[in-house]
Amino acid sequence: MFYELVTLSSHILKLPEVIANAEVYLNHPKTAGCWLGAWTSENGRLGSVRILRRFVDAGELSQERTRALHHANPFGAADGTCTIEMESYAGFPSPRRAGFVRQVLRVSYLLAKTRRTGAYY
Repeated sequence: MFYELVTLSSHILKLPEVIANAEVYLNHPKTAGCWLGAWTSENGRLGSVRILRRFVDAGELSQERTRALHHANPFGAADGTCTIEMESYAGFPSPRRAGFVRQVLRVSYLLAKTRRTGAYY
């Protein structure tokens, strides 16, 4: 799985308009990926909305990134008062060994038991 975090920043009073424009862009039939959520900031950099999307593979992510870069009004934010930041992330690979977590927990348990009782195994 691949993920994309898009940050749209504008004046705080224009934020509802930015969100509405982004929704129109994301609900277009040609938009790839799965929209996981959107958040606005209450602390830190105000006037920004973050959009998280999931993609099946790197090709789908690349296709959507290319579409956004060549679009006349990506996320409805082409005016001069809004900035767009796009970041891509790869998901963690799935664990290969099923017993690995149990072994780590066992070692942690023995270390904790050793510290409490003073006995060594």
